[in-house]
Amino acid sequence: MEEDFIKLNEEISWKPLERIALSMSGGGLSCSQFSLSYLNHKQNSDNTLLENVKAISSVAICQQ
Repeated sequence: MEEDFIKLNEEISWKPLERIALSMSGGGLSCSQFSLSYLNHKQNSDNTLLENVKAISSVAICQQ
């Protein structure tokens, strides 16, 4: 069983920051824009970090 696990790990090549999921809570549009702009300017290998974002989740609370 351990040999299967080692074999599986060898087949999966994980690279840091290859797949990013963002979760943002509050802060509004300006905060989200700042975060996305920052990721768009940061380089990781040949891509910007924003190009590696695969999922975004956000929550906004509106008080009336």
